[in-house]
Amino acid sequence: PGVIKEGSIINNPTSLMDILPTLAHIAGLDTSHLKLDGQSLIPLLQEDESVRESRPLFHFCQSEIFAMRMYQGNSTYKLVRKSHPLDRKGHCNQCSCYGSGVISHNPPLLFNLDEDPIEMAPLETSANEYKDYISLMTNQLNAFQEEFDKTKMAAQFSNYAVLPRPWLQPMLNV
Repeated sequence: PGVIKEGSIINNPTSLMDILPTLAHIAGLDTSHLKLDGQSLIPLLQEDESVRESRPLFHFCQSEIFAMRMYQGNSTYKLVRKSHPLDRKGHCNQCSCYGSGVISHNPPLLFNLDEDPIEMAPLETSANEYKDYISLMTNQLNAFQEEFDKTKMAAQFSNYAVLPRPWLQPMLNV
């Protein structure tokens, strides 16, 4: 109260990874020595426009990158490389991360989430908007994939075990 306006909305893509840095920020803790994937949401909640960066957020299915989203220009875009077949209600009945249950999109689908938040109409590959953002996002995705492949860890979730396996996560000196 008094720091963040009531009813504040963040339009940038955010992630659960942002919770720890946000709580540390509120508590006044310095996390600059930690290699955290998330970032504090406080500057965004305080409407500090200087922090509106185009950081990519990656969507995984086990250890496979299926999609990414990124704030570019004045919109949030989502690039989809792979997806699952969905039923009429938009649910995935047999969600597998590998094999015949996965739909590969080549070229990737690209959605402007501000104009199409439920991802019903991908941008046409011939559209200027698609051409403007697909190479930028693909380059970001490929750079992350290259780095990720160097340190690829086993998936924390699998088809046979729905409980997280925290021992597979790196330890941080906190």
